[in-house]
Amino acid sequence: MGLWKGTKKIVGHVVDLRVDRWVDFTSLQNSTCYFWERAKSLFSIKTAEHPESFEEAIDRMALSPETIAKQSERFLRLS
Repeated sequence: MGLWKGTKKIVGHVVDLRVDRWVDFTSLQNSTCYFWERAKSLFSIKTAEHPESFEEAIDRMALSPETIAKQSERFLRLS
């Protein structure tokens, strides 16, 4: 029993078990908030300012039905 108490004292001085002494909670909170804000902005979907239909997009980009079919097949293979 005496050996355990002595070991516990030594380990307690080498490894500080009080988290509030070695962690800055304000800094941890700020970095966590920063991370979540960046993650939310990265994965948020922005709506288009001028929504257009598929047919309007085809006309604007001057795509032929063959090109659309080819790109569709490439996308299917890629995914």
